[in-house]
This record gives sequence, C-alpha cells and structure tokens, in this order.
Amino acid sequence: MMFAPFIPHAQERAAGGAVDTQMTWSALSTQINGVSVKADAVNSRVDQAVVCGRLGKVYAPGATGADANGCLSAQYVNSIVNCGNQGRIYNSASNSCVIPGEIASIIACGNQQKVYQASTNSCVEVAGGTRWVEVGPGPAAAGSDYGQLGRYKQRLAGMGYPECSGRPLGVICPTKNAYCATFQSESRTCGTTGGSERTCTTYSSTAYRCN
Repeated sequence: MMFAPFIPHAQERAAGGAVDTQMTWSALSTQINGVSVKADAVNSRVDQAVVCGRLGKVYAPGATGADANGCLSAQYVNSIVNCGNQGRIYNSASNSCVIPGEIASIIACGNQQKVYQASTNSCVEVAGGTRWVEVGPGPAAAGSDYGQLGRYKQRLAGMGYPECSGRPLGVICPTKNAYCATFQSESRTCGTTGGSERTCTTYSSTAYRCN
C-alpha cells in the first residue's frame, strides 16, 4: 500500500509571509507616527504664530525682547532691522543701536589716526605712515563775496591744490607728495559807495604736502 508524503512547505511559506507582512506594517506605522509628531510640532508653531499675530507681534522664540510665549513686539523687529542697516546690533536694555566691542575700538582708534591692537586693547601709531605737513602760504586772491572764493578754490585745485578735508596738519595721508590747501578770509573796509562804506574780503590759503 502506498502513501503520499506529507509536504508542509505551503503552510510554512504562508506563516513566513504573514510575519514579513507584520514587520513591514510595523515599520510603516513607526514612520507614520514620526511624521505625525513632526506635523504636530509644525502645527503648534503655526498656532503660536497666529496667536502672536493677533497681538500685533511676530513669533520669534529666543529672540531678544520676546516674551515667554515667543511673541516679539513689532517695535523690536523694526529696531533690529534699523540697527542692522547701520552695521550695528540692537541692545534692548538701552533701546539703542550699539557697536560690538572691537568694532567700536577700531572706529575710535581710526578717529585718532591710529590702528586698534587687539592684543593690548589699545590704539597704536601706524609705523612709517605719511602725514600732512604745512609748506607755506598759497597765492592770495581779492574778492568781495563768497562766489569769488569758489573761483579761487577752483583756481588752486587746477594748480594741484584741492581743498583739504578738515584740519590736515599731522593727519595720516594716503599719497606721498600730494598737496592740498586750506582757505582763510579777511574782511576790511575798502571805500564808500553812495555814502556807505564798502567792505572787501581778501582770501588766502595755506598749502600742505603729504610727506
């Protein structure tokens, strides 16, 4: 008598397929839960932004001036932007624009015609720098009004003596052997016109060279 052999393969494959399917759905469920958590966090921030917006504020958690809910008054935003446009940062404590420490020192030293040395936190002279020195008076020009002073300045500029910027003596200058001039005026009575005294103004200049 012959018997057919027992073959369990189909049942085992079915069981294995169920396990694989269960693992796939588990992994997918985990990913879905992760996305859901992130979506909830985004929704929370959007909701808070709406709350701040209704108060006339913006949502900026952690920003200077923000309250416990992360709402920042629009005045702070404007102040931050305005200070940024000036190359400064906004200090809410003093409600003002301030220059970061070393930048302020660099500017202060520059105003003294010096450079800032961070290692000593001090202003130091520029070694070997050229400076403006006075070389004598320029030619005089007579006139009675400031319109003539303008022509006098143009005349000297054409001769290589443009008007100096501020008080140049001792100030560092960029181009050796360059010249500039400062201008002075002196008023005096120089006669009468129709019985009234006439005033004349004499202009003079002082020449400087970058030495």
